[in-house]
Amino acid sequence: MKIKNILIILLSTFLVSCEIVASNSNDSSNQEPISSESKGETPKIKGNRDFNFAVEKDGFIAVNKTNFLGNTTATDAEDGDITANIQITVTNYYTGEEVKVIQKSGDGKYKLVYTITDSDGNTDSELNYIIIGNPSQNLDENGNPKEFPNTKTEEEEIASSYQLVFEEDFNYTGAPGTVEGENDYNGYTYQTGGGGWGNNEVQIYERNERTCYVSNGALKIQVVKVGNQYYSARLNTSTTLSKDWTYGKYEVTAKLPAGNGPWPAIWMMPNNYGYHGTWPKCGEIDIMETSQYYKNRIIGTIHTNSYNHTKNTQKSGGVNNSTIYSQYHKYSIEWLPDQIKFFFDDNCYFVFKPSSYITSESQSVTVNEWPFDYSFHFIFNIAMGGDMGGNISSTLFNDYDEIAMYIDRIAVY
Repeated sequence: MKIKNILIILLSTFLVSCEIVASNSNDSSNQEPISSESKGETPKIKGNRDFNFAVEKDGFIAVNKTNFLGNTTATDAEDGDITANIQITVTNYYTGEEVKVIQKSGDGKYKLVYTITDSDGNTDSELNYIIIGNPSQNLDENGNPKEFPNTKTEEEEIASSYQLVFEEDFNYTGAPGTVEGENDYNGYTYQTGGGGWGNNEVQIYERNERTCYVSNGALKIQVVKVGNQYYSARLNTSTTLSKDWTYGKYEVTAKLPAGNGPWPAIWMMPNNYGYHGTWPKCGEIDIMETSQYYKNRIIGTIHTNSYNHTKNTQKSGGVNNSTIYSQYHKYSIEWLPDQIKFFFDDNCYFVFKPSSYITSESQSVTVNEWPFDYSFHFIFNIAMGGDMGGNISSTLFNDYDEIAMYIDRIAVY
């Protein structure tokens, strides 16, 4: 439909202070992808998309068939009948979120997609744009919608400001921190030794290529058993590398070990351990950890002086997924000045916002609830046994070819 026809219809439909523009897009690059097994010709949309918008009392347009379908029908090429199944979807152009109403006050841009299906299961779609605002200012010289000025939410403003400051894809062979010329050279440090590490663990951390090595595009942290002793690795990003890592996004793509006994973790601790005081005053961010107590489940946890596991007040959330041992998944956080969000494959599953735990009007957030205002570094390790690892299976190394955590990529924004 030509844009001027739509404008005439829209302007005559509701005489309101703001105006709405709708247009068909015939540019195939903008079409929403729809796939199906074709048994014949695709159905065709018939009749004008007359956008029979209703003027709602509160100044919005309801997204429903009455308002958007009008006299629109579709034909089945094989049967010649009218296809009743016409679906409409409206999404915010900038966020991609589906909407149920379009506000007529203010400015905005939306994508309107018609999806039709015939009796043979063939589908077709048509993409249109809806722009709220001044039509003359939002059409180019050809009558097509221009890119509309984006009015972003605070979260969208933050998201658009991220810049990649560190990326590691392990495209070398050797032990981390030992391969000169790679972007990680001297970028990692090893913590070594045994002694339980405060959680009654039984492994000894070592700096040895048998427990920490990069090959085939991935970092491998592995547990090795010699006699009755378990050896593993605890690898940190150096304080030099992470000296400015405070607010931002932190992403690690990893595959985890299974079995009873291993306790793999991807977590963060402060560079200046004494800045707010020793643990738990310093704070701890556990991006991911799991064990036999969390079969097919990962958890993300925050520890502070007020909220920590010694008081059983730690704050955490989790996700169930049976493929964490066999497939790579992205474990990440978004660390903001007042909250930390936890993500599994880019899906947020837990938000730590200390102000939400305060119930008294006289109480305010202090360093005891929020010590996360200075730089932290990554820690990657596999502990064995202990408070979270539990009893180690006597057949663990017979049941599995290896006890290893693989890390494919690290990114900091």
